[in-house]
Amino acid sequence: MRTRTDIFLLIILLSVLSAGVHSILPLERGWLDYRKARLLGTEQQRDDLYPVEPGLWYDPAWDWDMETINPDSGKIIIGVIPGLEAGDNQNLDLYSYLNISIRNISLINSMRLNRELRNDPDFVGKRWRDFVGYTEESFIQYVSPESRMGMNLLLAFGRIHDIWGPGRTGQLIMSSMHRPLDQVLLKLKLHRFSIALKTARLDNHVTAIDGHADSTIVDQRWLSASRVGISGSRWRLALNQAVVYGGEGQALEYAYMSPLILLYGEQANGPELKANILGSIDGRYWFDNSSVYFELLFDDFQVENSDQSDLEPPEVGVILGIEWARKSWYAGIEYAALTNRTYKTSDMYNARRSDWYTHRGEMPIGYAEGSDLWRLNGIARFQNDSHLIFDLEMDYCVRGEGEMNRPWDAPWQEPDVTMATGYDEPFPTGVLEKTSTINASVTWQWNHECWAGIFIEQARTENFSHQAGQTKNDTSWGVKCYWALYRVYD
Repeated sequence: MRTRTDIFLLIILLSVLSAGVHSILPLERGWLDYRKARLLGTEQQRDDLYPVEPGLWYDPAWDWDMETINPDSGKIIIGVIPGLEAGDNQNLDLYSYLNISIRNISLINSMRLNRELRNDPDFVGKRWRDFVGYTEESFIQYVSPESRMGMNLLLAFGRIHDIWGPGRTGQLIMSSMHRPLDQVLLKLKLHRFSIALKTARLDNHVTAIDGHADSTIVDQRWLSASRVGISGSRWRLALNQAVVYGGEGQALEYAYMSPLILLYGEQANGPELKANILGSIDGRYWFDNSSVYFELLFDDFQVENSDQSDLEPPEVGVILGIEWARKSWYAGIEYAALTNRTYKTSDMYNARRSDWYTHRGEMPIGYAEGSDLWRLNGIARFQNDSHLIFDLEMDYCVRGEGEMNRPWDAPWQEPDVTMATGYDEPFPTGVLEKTSTINASVTWQWNHECWAGIFIEQARTENFSHQAGQTKNDTSWGVKCYWALYRVYD
């Protein structure tokens, strides 16, 4: 352990020698603090906001709701964010950051070295000497100046972190939790209207033939998605659609790349446009110092009632939330629910699962918790004048047995089910795993480059792993410390 720690400290020392503490570029604002600023109607001034956990760096060109496009031109920024955590998890974390901006073109790269992820069973990648490392983001972008008509254009290529939807615990169609996608991304804003479209290359799916590891089929997988939004002085509304498709030797389908084509209709007209298509609508309304928001997801639902396959239950999802904020506090309540088999497709339709709505393993591109669940989450944050931040979060999650690691099933196709009897299933399904979690933390923010905090979390799970009567209790605690070291060259 000491050798690995010494290596990590040596990396930090070399980083310190090559970077100086600077106070021009703030870290990315915490999601809660950003939302608080939006509720208060204030600008994103660094003296008013404090980061929660400095994971990514703040880039004004990538606003969550596509409200603004604001290039940072004529600068080179080089930095690192070392982080230490002691407690139940002995974690060492290191982010690196590079931003080269010349006029309206920027080259951005962010990498991560982490020790805690080595024990994550869902992590896909190389584990080296108890560390994992990967490139978080790496892309080149062009941001146009605002035209006389009030139009902005953003064009980017590479591995990009992009979020669609207003949810706090996650988003249903393009979430903040999955690994950033390798993509081509276009965003256009004209007054009250905005359009975003992307095409991304997903991870390959490898299937062994007849169980032989030396004989495999490799499916190439693609994603195309578009978002059209409109906003007023107190409201915002957006329509989204996304498609995942794949197969052995699968080429790019240009028919799926247009934001003005209805993907459901295009697939129905074919021929042979096999894919998993999802649509969603999301919006938000702002009151004075509060707001309400929603997102509705439509994966698959039956409009016919002619044969037994039409008895398939709908695969849909919903997020409903409300937020309040004042100068010294923020509070939010959010409900999320996704029915069984959401993000999946029938094995009869695609037995190799190349069009499941996932990336790098079984992680959904949408809501990270997967399907067949409902969840209620509440959080409160208080910040006093001495830069102390107090957080209290409570979460209750009920999971059915239809998790993402479960194969597709079709009980409505069983012989004892007919059109006369119909088919219905509870929500969520099977033996329900019920988890109650409470988390409390205190954070001290020295300045915009350094903070430390302590947290404690208690979780109780009934029917653990869907085993009736099995109860699991977990208590965890820790102390975290992060600081940013970077230099800006004008």
